[in-house]
Amino acid sequence: MRSFLKKLKYKVVSSAAEQIRRLRYPEKYKTLGFLCDYLGPDVKLNAKAQAARNAIVYQICTRDSWYVPKGSICYILHDKEAEAAMKKGCIALIAYRDLEGFPCIISDKPVEVYAKLCRYYRDLQKRVSITGVTGSIGKSTVKSMIGLVLKTQFNTAFTKLNVNTKTSVGFSVQHIPPRAEKMVQEVHEGEPDETQYISEMLHPDIFVITTIDNSHIEFFGSVERLTEEICSVTKYMVPDGKVIVNIDEFDRFDLLNGRKAVTTSIGNPDADFCAGNIQVCEDGLTFDVMVKQTGEQYNVMLHNIYAHHNAACALYAFAAGYCNGVTPQNIVKGLGEYKTEGVRQNIIKTADGVTVYADCFNAVARSMKAAIDACDSIPVSGKRIAVLGDVEEVGALSESMHQDIVGFVDASRFDILMTSGSKLRRAIETIPVRDSLSLVCLDSLEDLSMKIRETTRPGDLVLFKSSHSGSLDKCIVSVWPELEDDLVTDRETSFNAWKTKSLFY
Repeated sequence: MRSFLKKLKYKVVSSAAEQIRRLRYPEKYKTLGFLCDYLGPDVKLNAKAQAARNAIVYQICTRDSWYVPKGSICYILHDKEAEAAMKKGCIALIAYRDLEGFPCIISDKPVEVYAKLCRYYRDLQKRVSITGVTGSIGKSTVKSMIGLVLKTQFNTAFTKLNVNTKTSVGFSVQHIPPRAEKMVQEVHEGEPDETQYISEMLHPDIFVITTIDNSHIEFFGSVERLTEEICSVTKYMVPDGKVIVNIDEFDRFDLLNGRKAVTTSIGNPDADFCAGNIQVCEDGLTFDVMVKQTGEQYNVMLHNIYAHHNAACALYAFAAGYCNGVTPQNIVKGLGEYKTEGVRQNIIKTADGVTVYADCFNAVARSMKAAIDACDSIPVSGKRIAVLGDVEEVGALSESMHQDIVGFVDASRFDILMTSGSKLRRAIETIPVRDSLSLVCLDSLEDLSMKIRETTRPGDLVLFKSSHSGSLDKCIVSVWPELEDDLVTDRETSFNAWKTKSLFY
């Protein structure tokens, strides 16, 4: 009974909130017929959709979304999803063919229809300047850093969560807070053609392209093809948009669709923003930023962060803040407020005096090395223990990449390497390591957790690094249950956020 009343109350409150939004922002609530006319003559309505032309549309969504409200137009990926979507109260389906018995907006490219409808809602808030962030490595960190920088001067919306696919970006552009002046949006590069559809939804003013590496490469076949995919985000930028890239590793300016490039570098004074004098101290990472335009230099401090690559991440954020009109002093202030959390570079002290470095949301060889190097820089009174899981979605590079990872640990200050996964086990069998590096290869998380309990002592540092599918965050919580709140996963948090529409900071 209590559960029923709770659900009833949620429905009543949600309905009331929707009505209030409709009164405040009538331009958002258009009829199905209006939106189909907006799409143009390339789409067709079947008879059932024609009969529903006067129905009010509340939202555009996809069937694989966690949040499919009544009164929505739903883009379905497969025919079998049609009935489930309609049961949730959808007005019409976006489909590639006429589905008998269902109201359909028919198009040869339904994903383009979905993107264009989401773009309609984004364009209702043209006054909001959007900064997008994409790339293989570091985009979540850079997104958060930019958000904190912009918040020092502007009402800024940015997601705390890993909200970056066409489904979730489509949701976020329809729910930009009405008072927002700036928005920062991370963009996924994991599937062919997805980034350009997301770019169309965002119509961004500024785009940051972080490091392009082997992450998700099995879907593209080569880094060159992945680079082309990532750079396609510039296709739908505003004409005078700016693209921020690191000239230490990016040279495909021909792929930027004529947009102005703003450059960063570690050590190259020819860049628009150059970082130097990078030092790791007890409190974290410090470095200087030289602004080429003015010749002025500013010192940045990242607290409780020890990986050198974060200087490059902060430099992207410095450039993005500057291009958005934030003063250098406020940029430095915003970067100083950045802190790691969840399962991304999160350094936590356990109740029994062990330092845990949790960085197990995503991984490629380069990010593995960065985490290992960071742990080498952290002062430790006990042992250094690396707990590593397999790297996924790297295709034919898998064997050589896992061998490289073992080599990184062998060349580091770690005392023990524990692995979970068959790929790292095979790499260990083929790569000789120093005698002082103890090796432990286990097949189950339960055995791994037990071994960690037996091995760790106060003063030790334990690195957990793997692809998200390795579930090493569960291993951490199994060993140290008190850390569960510190390691709430993006997936769990975002599920609740989607239900309550509280996506933004």
